[in-house]
Amino acid sequence: MNTGNALRHVKEHVFGSKHIHNRTFPVVDVVVVVTDKNSDDDVTTAAENLRSSGVRTYAVFLDYDNTTEVNTQQLIDIGGKLDNVIVVGDNSKKTGHEKAEKLVSLLCQGVCGP
Repeated sequence: MNTGNALRHVKEHVFGSKHIHNRTFPVVDVVVVVTDKNSDDDVTTAAENLRSSGVRTYAVFLDYDNTTEVNTQQLIDIGGKLDNVIVVGDNSKKTGHEKAEKLVSLLCQGVCGP
């Protein structure tokens, strides 16, 4: 799995300069990486480059059978901070609904109305 490569692709082809300059109204750019495997390549630089260009990044890790060794630091590198990381199937007391609410809350910070 090459998540770092995918992040670089998104930065270049989705959030490239042509995308930014063609806007007619302000929007918040967001990338949510949903994965069930750890990346085999470097995600840190690619995610930092997205954030430095104003893109909010989040990581959602799906481990429904609780058998995958979760690379928490890699998820933090993608999301930028632990608060931007959600692990589904992590044996925590939070339900799937609570985790979905957290994601919506994160995505709407400073964007959605009160």
